[in-house]
Amino acid sequence: MQKEMFLNAEKRPEMTKGEINKLRSQGKLPAVLYGSGQKTVSLIVDEKEFRKIMHTDLGENIVINLKVEGEKKNNHSVIVKEWQIDSIKRDLLHVDFCQISLKKEIIVNVMIETKGEAPGVKEKGGVLEHILRELEVKCLPAKIPHSIIVDISNLQIGENILVKDIVVPEGLKILNDLGQIAVNIVAPTILEEKPAEVLSSEAAEPEVISKGKKEEEGIEKEEKKG
Repeated sequence: MQKEMFLNAEKRPEMTKGEINKLRSQGKLPAVLYGSGQKTVSLIVDEKEFRKIMHTDLGENIVINLKVEGEKKNNHSVIVKEWQIDSIKRDLLHVDFCQISLKKEIIVNVMIETKGEAPGVKEKGGVLEHILRELEVKCLPAKIPHSIIVDISNLQIGENILVKDIVVPEGLKILNDLGQIAVNIVAPTILEEKPAEVLSSEAAEPEVISKGKKEEEGIEKEEKKG
């Protein structure tokens, strides 16, 4: 069960680019809230408080109780849909919150974490390959785990673990192809070094960290059903 996390927000009036930059310099982060029939609302949240929440074990899959100042029903259960980061300074620029129902299953991506030492690596010099870095799962928001553990302690060179072999916590349904390889052990090879790429002299665009459309699609599917 996820620990309940709270984040305060206030409504944001229409602002110029200069006003938004001034807002950021004061430690405030522009944001929007949408989803589950919710009209898109422009918000302001405290950047330090947001970072603190994102640095918890669940990271981007954390369910946040967003309290919007001045609303009658000011508590919203949300997940972070995407956030924008300055590609040079690495400053947070903007965050999108998507409202969800705690009683409806949603689709999220959960990181795969390996456990143990594979004999094929430790004793025979093989290389562990992560074919999948995360799994797409469907579950109630409170059931979202920090990661899904895959035990590799018995793997030899040439052996693998398929998606169907992965044991997940109760309440989770894997949506990936069950016959797909998640991790395997391959024989060691000599990797050819490649010359470093020349960095572009053009100004860098802001980096958008997105979790894809899976959560939103899961919400929409559940709304159509219900």
